Amino acid sequence: MPSNLQKLANQPLQGRTPVGYNRKFLDDYRSNAAFYLPESTSFFELAKTDGFERPNVVKCSKGEGYVLDFLLWSVGKRYMSLAIVFFYCFFSFSFSDIYVFGDSHSGMFSYLPSAKIHHIGPITMHRIGRDGLEILDWKRFGVNSKDVVLCVFGEIDVRCHIQKISQKSQLPSEDIIKNLVSLYLRTILQNKLKCPPMKIIVCGAMFPVDETATNNNPDFPFIGTLKERILLTRLLNSELELQCTNHRIDFFDIPKFFDRGDGALNVCYSDNTVHVGENWRHVISEWFLEKFDTSSVIPDQGI
Repeated sequence: MPSNLQKLANQPLQGRTPVGYNRKFLDDYRSNAAFYLPESTSFFELAKTDGFERPNVVKCSKGEGYVLDFLLWSVGKRYMSLAIVFFYCFFSFSFSDIYVFGDSHSGMFSYLPSAKIHHIGPITMHRIGRDGLEILDWKRFGVNSKDVVLCVFGEIDVRCHIQKISQKSQLPSEDIIKNLVSLYLRTILQNKLKCPPMKIIVCGAMFPVDETATNNNPDFPFIGTLKERILLTRLLNSELELQCTNHRIDFFDIPKFFDRGDGALNVCYSDNTVHVGENWRHVISEWFLEKFDTSSVIPDQGI
């Protein structure tokens, strides 16, 4: 391999130029109906290699052929990251929509093919637990037994809710968090009982951001020091994971890739506020698809 290619291949992920996805390009695909390449395209020509033995060509069904179409096209265009995402989605989520319910952080899953993002608003876990099905009723959005539901709340609670409630009630933050998570999951379980999807996934709270390195929103101010909010985020995510395990709900933790090293969000990967930047959302999608495979999941019948 030429030395310049070796240098590119050995670069850490954060040093590479991000590759975006054409969402419409993916959404327009229809299994056994659409082609990503013209029907006249010769697979032998695509599979040719210079100076090496031609790989075996295996006869495949029409649907598998379309996957091969796309994978060959993707590799040829050097969009390997996109090919991996599509491959996972085709085989794991081919019969599912992924309904994402959350605050503004729900947008970080926008690169998931078949994802339906429902930004409920600047809503806290506290409000989801307090108002129940009045604020979060996924049956109204058309969720069915073949779908995946992903809930993305919590960052606002850490930023401006937990500390304030703890100070006002004179209760330790740990007690506030346990009750917060319990009520939040109660609403999710009420939804599950009313409209059971194939899979439920709860996302952990995003790493807190250093307010001195970002734009502040006066409507949702930073309460407490960065160190305190880092601790609260860890406590909240640990409690979420624990209670999710107890209720047989999957938990998705934000990849450590976005941690600057002390538990805070690395602003290099942010949108200069509290979110993952547009150019780095593909990392979230790839991590998510590597962790979850819904192809063999049967919905739970009980709580």
